[in-house]
Amino acid sequence: MFHIVGDHWATLKNVDGEASYIDFAILYVLPAVIASVAFLDVWPKDNSIYGVSISVFAIFSALLLNVQIAIFGIFQRKWRSTGDKVKDEKAKRKYISRKILLSQLNTNISYLIIISCLSVTVFLVFYVYPINSFSERYISVYVYVHFLLTLMMVIKRTHVLFQNEYSVDEGMLGSS
Repeated sequence: MFHIVGDHWATLKNVDGEASYIDFAILYVLPAVIASVAFLDVWPKDNSIYGVSISVFAIFSALLLNVQIAIFGIFQRKWRSTGDKVKDEKAKRKYISRKILLSQLNTNISYLIIISCLSVTVFLVFYVYPINSFSERYISVYVYVHFLLTLMMVIKRTHVLFQNEYSVDEGMLGSS
């Protein structure tokens, strides 16, 4: 499990391949700042929120696992040579880029599955042993915000992947 977290952190890089402190701040510091809203005591006092949270994260675990399996199917597609050196070189670069992005997506989705499973456990503990303290509310808000922001990152990367697949490269089209 810890290596998945490490691999996830390794995907948080800028275009130069260096660690992106902005991504770390958005995914880990921003949720902490937003979770400080728990000081305001706006989180519901009843345990129903934890029952709903258990359901939400359990469903997300299953859905994300299905997405991961679908992405594995895409990952299995092979690159084929056409015999044209220019087209082949361009296609090979696109293929390598796609493989890297798919690998990062797999890592990020694995991370989200772990977060979902841990969240189910945490919310189950909060449901069974309610303490109604600031820390309980803080952890709850942090988990939701962190999960949402990480999910948005996965959606963005998936969008980039699909846009690259859907884009038409005029040089790759043969003359008719």
